[in-house]
Amino acid sequence: MTSVLDYLLVAAISVLKMSGAFFKTPQQCRRWNEFADKHKEAMDAVIGDQKDWYISIDELFTHPTYQGRGYASALVNTVVQMADDLHRPTWLISSTPENAVFYHTFGFDTVLEIELGEGDPDWKSSPLVVPVMVRQRKERIDEKYRF
Repeated sequence: MTSVLDYLLVAAISVLKMSGAFFKTPQQCRRWNEFADKHKEAMDAVIGDQKDWYISIDELFTHPTYQGRGYASALVNTVVQMADDLHRPTWLISSTPENAVFYHTFGFDTVLEIELGEGDPDWKSSPLVVPVMVRQRKERIDEKYRF
């Protein structure tokens, strides 16, 4: 059973990750800063001044041992149903194009791709492509026939 301490630890780690405190080397700091800058650019390009209107899904991961059991699907489905009930769109940044297929099943569309690693002399492989995805609010059938 997960304790309150476990939840607090996970929250603290998330805050540290977002602040870049886990990145020790200059290369790691450069990569984090590149992602943060391109994340902001993507938000501005896709959402603009409506960022407070959109609901976002941030950092959804499933441990490999538990993948394929429907946990992530249940979470995403809950969020998009909530967004639909609130008449609001949803957006996310997928970790890879392969994971984008999962989000397509919930009605997300890839609207932009961020390339990470381009122009970095220390980056030894091809740039990492990170899809930016948006799902517009879906009208429910029972709403369509209200009088």
